[in-house]
Amino acid sequence: ACEAEGLKEGAEKMLAEIAQMKVQMSSDAEQSEARSLLLRTELGDLKVVVSEKDTELQQAKEQSQGREALACEALSDLEASRKEMQVKFDVAQDASADLLRIRAALEESETALKSKGEKAHEAACEAEGLKAGTEKMLAEI
Repeated sequence: ACEAEGLKEGAEKMLAEIAQMKVQMSSDAEQSEARSLLLRTELGDLKVVVSEKDTELQQAKEQSQGREALACEALSDLEASRKEMQVKFDVAQDASADLLRIRAALEESETALKSKGEKAHEAACEAEGLKAGTEKMLAEI
């Protein structure tokens, strides 16, 4: 009976640990999703800046050929913005890949957790059966 009670307590402890692991993994996934969303927003902002710089460059060329220095400066700014956008895009892709890996790990963990939960339930049922059998034997004795 003590052994059955110990098995039951062990199974309950295991279930609590499994639940805590699931909460942590969900939190990690949410943080990665938030980071990815922020990076995508920054990427959108950079695209707007690049579009504005493209427009400025075109206007400078149309207004006067004497403003070549201004056009070169706008082109330089545009190139810097594009490089910055590329860096942000690369970071966003890395964050997206991290998110996919976290999701895959979460799904794998959920599968493992379900399996552990089923085993714990089976052990608890077996423990209850042993306890009932032991009590019946003791009653017979």
